[in-house]
Amino acid sequence: MGQSEQIIRLWKVKIEAILFQQKCAEALMGEALMSVNLVQSKKSGMMDKTWSVVIQCLRDKRLMEIAKEKVSLERRW
Repeated sequence: MGQSEQIIRLWKVKIEAILFQQKCAEALMGEALMSVNLVQSKKSGMMDKTWSVVIQCLRDKRLMEIAKEKVSLERRW
């Protein structure tokens, strides 16, 4: 697995954790597959919040630092 794949996996884990914390985990499936019990305004709000989280995480420099540290440690072994 290359460094870019590791970064993407780490980023996905972070996004999922934040979305679960924000009670937006259902948004991971996409608006079309969300529960039929949710009204459209709730779905739209959840999707808006999800996009906000994604945009914030795209700029996360700490994530890059962690990924570099992990790769560095793996190369030592």
